[in-house]
Amino acid sequence: MGKCFVRCRIGYVIEGINYTICQNNGKWGAFPACQKISCPVLDFSYTPWKGECVGNFYEDTCFLSCKEGGELLGRTKVTCELRGEWSVFPHCTCPVPNSSNNLVFKNNCTAKNPDEYCYVECRNHWKLIGDDAVLCQKNRKWSFMPKCIPKICPSPNIPVYLEIKENCSSIKIGEYCEVSCKHGGQVIGTSNEKNLLRCLENLEWSSPPDCSCPHPNVTRLFVEDEDCSFKLVGEFCKLRCKSKSLFEQLRCTEKREWTPVPLDNCPLTLCDDPVLPPYLSGECGPRKIGQTCDLGCKTGAKIYNWYTYIQCLIGARWSAIPDCTCPPLKVTNNFEMLQDCSEKSLYSDCKIKCKSTNRNVTLNCGENRNWPPLPDCPSDGCDVPLLPAYLTGKCGPKKVGERCTFDCRTRGKIVGYNYIQF
Repeated sequence: MGKCFVRCRIGYVIEGINYTICQNNGKWGAFPACQKISCPVLDFSYTPWKGECVGNFYEDTCFLSCKEGGELLGRTKVTCELRGEWSVFPHCTCPVPNSSNNLVFKNNCTAKNPDEYCYVECRNHWKLIGDDAVLCQKNRKWSFMPKCIPKICPSPNIPVYLEIKENCSSIKIGEYCEVSCKHGGQVIGTSNEKNLLRCLENLEWSSPPDCSCPHPNVTRLFVEDEDCSFKLVGEFCKLRCKSKSLFEQLRCTEKREWTPVPLDNCPLTLCDDPVLPPYLSGECGPRKIGQTCDLGCKTGAKIYNWYTYIQCLIGARWSAIPDCTCPPLKVTNNFEMLQDCSEKSLYSDCKIKCKSTNRNVTLNCGENRNWPPLPDCPSDGCDVPLLPAYLTGKCGPKKVGERCTFDCRTRGKIVGYNYIQF
């Protein structure tokens, strides 16, 4: 028996033996089958590529790109070859890392391979939070990117005579912190920014301003013998005692405060104009020791159980302020007085009765030394009625149930009743 050896066309492989046999009947036996060469189906799930494949048989291709956006080094496609394997795959780099406006690259960070580094830094006035080297990982992703935050000056350490007017714990370079003089003096300087501290590039503050001492509060014992505004540290303010020919000096200290006013050498000889409660009246003004000031009650009441004046005492202080009663209570004819309410003191009661309802009412003398408004109390009679121009009649005040009669002025005839009843 003869054999005939066969082979498949390019791109195919024989299944089984590679020949056929000439049989006794003079015919060839079955020929072997040819199977098309195939490559493994590609799964890109855990690879750096993403691809589009037209098939997985001989000479079929897959077009590739880098999954993370990096640069593709090599051919952009792979082909299924005769050996049933794909051609060599290209290489993917890491993409150019994303950076914020204030984060810049210190080296060329394009086409970085796995295990290579990209070095970063922050722009001026910004501080790096994190590592300055980011790593291109095997999955072609970058490791954690650092951040940039503004550089901030520490809270300013200011002199004792200044105070901060706002929260200055988060001031950036080039920004300002506003200060003022703690004791009320004036900030010294001519610049529009004299009351501002500036956060400098070295994270220190600009020099603090100076302050004058405030205008001295010399009390009523002294008067200024000169203008004591804008006095600087170490300078003096000259005072003159009102009661005698005596001069004293105050010194502006390092804290921009004045030394204490010497009171012992300048005795008080005048009482100031007294502060009176709102229910009292009087034109007092300053008084010498021993002098008096007459007072009166504004509501027309009487001064209660006290002198009607106050006196300037030794030490330039006034005697006790007197109190007022409430004025005599005035009621309408609808009420009846149940007690004498002509000299009631603070918080005292006055009892009255409403005639029409026979109801007792209690009023209280208030802190303003006056009575509250009278309550509602309906009348037990009617006032004189207001008649139209065409009627005439004598209708004085009437009690409930009484009548008032009238006639027509023009001698006409009344239509209806000729009276009204209350």
